[in-house]
Amino acid sequence: MVREITIKSYFRSLFVFVGLIVIFQILVLWVVHPRFINLLATEWSDEQHFLETIRMFASGLTLDNLKHYEDMSGPLPFLLYTLWGKIVGMGLLSLRALSILLFVATLLIFHRLAYLVSRDGRLALGAGALLMLNPYMAGLSFLMFTDMPTLFFLVLLCHAIYRSWHPLVFLFCACVLLSRQYGVFLPIAGIMYAVFRFPQDKNFRRLITTAGTFCGAMLPLMALMALWGGLCPDSNMKRIYAAETLRFHPSFLVLYTCTLFLMAFPLLIFHWKHIYGNANVLMGSFALSWLYWLMPVRATQYAVDIGLHTVGIFDRLIELTVGISVWRDIVFQALLFLGLPVLYYFARSVIQSVIKKKVSFPCFMDISILSFFMVMPLSYLVWEKYFLLALPLVLLRVLMIDQKDTPVHIHQLESTHRKRPESTLTAIIF
Repeated sequence: MVREITIKSYFRSLFVFVGLIVIFQILVLWVVHPRFINLLATEWSDEQHFLETIRMFASGLTLDNLKHYEDMSGPLPFLLYTLWGKIVGMGLLSLRALSILLFVATLLIFHRLAYLVSRDGRLALGAGALLMLNPYMAGLSFLMFTDMPTLFFLVLLCHAIYRSWHPLVFLFCACVLLSRQYGVFLPIAGIMYAVFRFPQDKNFRRLITTAGTFCGAMLPLMALMALWGGLCPDSNMKRIYAAETLRFHPSFLVLYTCTLFLMAFPLLIFHWKHIYGNANVLMGSFALSWLYWLMPVRATQYAVDIGLHTVGIFDRLIELTVGISVWRDIVFQALLFLGLPVLYYFARSVIQSVIKKKVSFPCFMDISILSFFMVMPLSYLVWEKYFLLALPLVLLRVLMIDQKDTPVHIHQLESTHRKRPESTLTAIIF
């Protein structure tokens, strides 16, 4: 009876969510075309040079093309669009159709995983809607950008980790890295998770298997970096954007902490007691927020050179509201103050999990999010949209806040799934 109710709850939530996706997609396309973008003939923003790269790979996949293509990110999304184009055509609308399919598939998989971790159809629906309604998703839902394939591989990776399917963890982690180099925060988190879990079960074989899976996922990207002779393709864009040496930018950390709160706050308010209920944490966050004035949020010189003076949509809205003045910085300081307790919650959760020897899936999410915040300030460019790669992790983790002893541990499912193997893709529905 309980299982029947659970299944009904999931499919009821799924049915509503699919309806929302359809309505969202229709509204986006209705607003965009023909008011802003000609869906058939006009490339928008980065689509122009993305299309050139895709057509270059379509003309021939050679080592020279892999080494010198004009972009800063990994080649897998371009190769994916190239393969799709060879099947359905290399026209702009044909290629954009893949973005729509990936958008829908990503949301369905995320909704399934949100339901698995929360066992609540309403919460899964809310988390899925929050991801879908993110302002950046409107463009990514149909434009030929490389972000959507990356998010697709990310949610597949999360599902594989949750189910403890090591071959698929290896595959999808490698795919994320070959799409975005800064996805390296995921294997870093995986290795740390394996180390933190070892004192709990003292299973050396499991430690080697888990850590080896994530280490192996980095090998394809390392091979590409050897070919490139650096962190990105050897191209004119590299000489423009990656001229300076790798260094840590504290102001980037500030922006992503602000963005953490901005993008997740509708879900955070349901758990405000866990995150904002400690007066000492609030006072500490308020004190730390004054460090903002030592590292204020600003567009990088590279962005300014191409005419971008903000760091994204939210920054633009703040400027339109209060102007380019000290009030903009006051708003960002307030957002930093509200974001710091969330980061503190994730960090405290990791420490408590290790001490209590309850290292499980929520702990992996915590480590992954914190790892993101350590890796992203090393980038050459800061942009709110880059936080999208961490947003599914944050939403899933927030859904698990009330679960003091999470029933699903990453490795405890191995014996179960050997008895009844199940594909990650089929698990979207079943």
